[in-house]
Amino acid sequence: MFLFSLRDCVVFVVGFLIILYRFSVFFHVGVKDELLQDLFSFFSSAERGAIVFMGSELHGDDAIGVEIGLALGGDRKVGHILSIISYTSPINVLGKVVNHSPSHVLFVDGVVSGLEPGTILLLRPEQVVNHRGSSTHFHQLSELVSLLETSLGKKLETLILGVQIKNKDVLSSMSPEVRSSKRILVDVFSSLYSIFSTRPLYSAEEE
Repeated sequence: MFLFSLRDCVVFVVGFLIILYRFSVFFHVGVKDELLQDLFSFFSSAERGAIVFMGSELHGDDAIGVEIGLALGGDRKVGHILSIISYTSPINVLGKVVNHSPSHVLFVDGVVSGLEPGTILLLRPEQVVNHRGSSTHFHQLSELVSLLETSLGKKLETLILGVQIKNKDVLSSMSPEVRSSKRILVDVFSSLYSIFSTRPLYSAEEE
């Protein structure tokens, strides 16, 4: 029979929490590094890039894209990348994106994928169609891509960066899981912006 004092129990619990915290920090750092590498690779090959932050501020976790965009300074240009917030109507930013003439476009939105809330996914549009993840504004997004390609007369490289939502009830608050992912993504995009901030908007051939 084993007898443990209150002190032993407290020490065990504290030790376990420290290990759990360190693992969590390590996991988040790993996610950040992997995402930053993927996004850097995506935009490095772009003549010009665009990031469209989507979402509804009135529907809890569905605000994730908008809140990330606002935390990063709203509509702005960083190097060769245009960042723009479309809220719930991506079509409303069509003109601005066309004027920028991107070759690569990243959409940031909440997704419904059946995974744990706060899970971060980087998807191709065809993966969304195949139900590996569904953007909460997929119909508007797919229409925007089609209109962009028609207006620009070229095929676009597109990615969807999605966060699995937990709750999108009207006037609800953002869940802790999704808010944690928001902090990770703000850090990732801040690092990405810092990397590309010195890159000219236009290539030497266009000047």
